[in-house]
This record gives sequence, structure tokens and C-alpha cells, in this order.
Amino acid sequence: MVRLSRTPSRCKPTDWLIRGKPKLMLVPGGLAPEHDAVICIGIHSWYAGLGVLSQSFMGHEIEHMWLDGRPAGEIGLAMAAPSECRWAVLTGDDRAYAVVTE
Repeated sequence: MVRLSRTPSRCKPTDWLIRGKPKLMLVPGGLAPEHDAVICIGIHSWYAGLGVLSQSFMGHEIEHMWLDGRPAGEIGLAMAAPSECRWAVLTGDDRAYAVVTE
């Protein structure tokens, strides 16, 4: 199981904390099959989602994205990407939460 301590210095050698830049295009960039779960802290909604920090991959240059005919942002695209990791925790604004629970 992936465990995150309050500070990176308190993580165990077998734990992974993926944060900061550079990262791949999707939110969970850098995950691999040996990771057990995705924990996203403070994630924001997509550009058209009217959330706290509403932007997409390139700021405000991309206004709308769709996946299977439905509006989608970074969270929706990341959750649709093939991955062995389950999404265990997502915190952020209420609009980000709505994306996950729809």
C-alpha cells in the first residue's frame, strides 16, 4: 500500500510521493503498475467547471474537452486513462468532487 506521511522526509523507503514539476500531461503522471493507489490533494476542477482554480492543461488556452461525448477536464481524462492504480482519495473544490461522483 502507498502510504504518505505529513512530510516527505517521514515517508518509508517503499513509499512514493509524486509531486511537483515536471510531470506528464495527466494529473497522475509518473504512476506505474507497482503503485497501489492515487491520492490527489487539492486538485481543481476543469476550465468550464467554475471551480476555485478552473484551468486545464495549458491554462485558459483550452476551453472545452470531451470524452465519449461528455465534457471532461483533467480529472475525467486521468480517470479514464488505463491504469492499474485505483483512485483512493481526491480532495479539492466541490466541482472537482462532482466530476468523480458523476
